[in-house]
Amino acid sequence: MILVLVPIVGQKALIAAGSASGTTQYEVATVSRGAVRSGRPLPVSVPAPTGGSYQSEWTMGATAGWSTEVSGTAERFVARATHVECHAGGDNADTHYARVRRKLPERDDVAISTPFTIQSTFELPANFYDQQQSYLRLVSTDNFLASYRSSGTSVGTSSPDEWRLGLTVYGGDGLFRLVSDHENHGNIVLWKAPSRLATGVHTVSLRFTPSRATGGSWDLDIDNQLVGSGSDMQTVPTSVKAGDVVVTRLTGCIDGASDQDEKSIQVNLYSLSISADA
Repeated sequence: MILVLVPIVGQKALIAAGSASGTTQYEVATVSRGAVRSGRPLPVSVPAPTGGSYQSEWTMGATAGWSTEVSGTAERFVARATHVECHAGGDNADTHYARVRRKLPERDDVAISTPFTIQSTFELPANFYDQQQSYLRLVSTDNFLASYRSSGTSVGTSSPDEWRLGLTVYGGDGLFRLVSDHENHGNIVLWKAPSRLATGVHTVSLRFTPSRATGGSWDLDIDNQLVGSGSDMQTVPTSVKAGDVVVTRLTGCIDGASDQDEKSIQVNLYSLSISADA
């Protein structure tokens, strides 16, 4: 098994500053590059992003340091030669998830506060939209409170509410969105798909610069097509404290499906990776 991993020497220093409150939900205009289209031929894996001082990639052939987590007894994984099937939902519960996750501080002594890139190849089965009842995240980062492996120093959110950046699909219209969300506060919808993403295999690449002011940027590619971008803009809600704007976990497959009680839903994951600048 090969895990592409270039550890940072020492721990990243985070900027500590004051905070501002905010509870507004709003959408940010994006630069669209055409409709979202269906995926490419089925890949075994997608290469990890190049460059930067930190990289980590999950595939079926490189799982060291990654964990799989489920929310309850109805959730499960089925390992295949090239991917893992993630199944979630179908019973009464507060939330449903079947997720592949890497905990950066605990595993790699890393927390990311600089621009970063996440990539994933996943498959929406033919019955995905028939089964979908809930909002859910297919690829996301968050600032869950964690501890550095080497020192035990805490890093991440200083409150019970996490900051999450996620490629999400909503249960009402079935449209994908890129959302920067502060749990129980407000969110910024950076991009909304003009139509449903076709079932089948898709490769997503997101380049993201976090900013609570006007220094943020993002570029979202789906199947090698730029579908949206933004620059010189706010990408993190101001309710997130400056020192909390940090990535401590990366998650892929099915997460946050709180209303998926009546039907089980499936997503297949082929690869998941993250890289960050020095």
